[in-house]
Amino acid sequence: GLLDEDLRHRGRVQAGLGRTVGKTFTRKAGTRLQVSYIQLQAPYGDTALLKLLIGDQSLFPYQLYNVRIYDSHPQPAIEVPADKPLRVELTCTKPGTDPQGTALNSCSVDVMITGTTFAAA
Repeated sequence: GLLDEDLRHRGRVQAGLGRTVGKTFTRKAGTRLQVSYIQLQAPYGDTALLKLLIGDQSLFPYQLYNVRIYDSHPQPAIEVPADKPLRVELTCTKPGTDPQGTALNSCSVDVMITGTTFAAA
């Protein structure tokens, strides 16, 4: 397919202790996506499991243990077919603390996904 457009999504996923919350990243209907960059920011030092899913397939489970920033440049790029949604799911196991040292009651991760969309073949 022909190059359609560069795509950059940024979003926050927040889940209470023991809960799982998902976020779907949208793109134009009928386009496939090549994900070339993923950045996770967990500024409060949460302990959580974050999964990147294509449809129901988990291909990027990442256990956060007091990690503030995680960068990934997948090689080759992650291919997301036109008929599958790209989602992240966050499961909170232990919320961190704010800059003042106060314990929080939920985990929070900022997710940035960059890639290119193409017309489906």
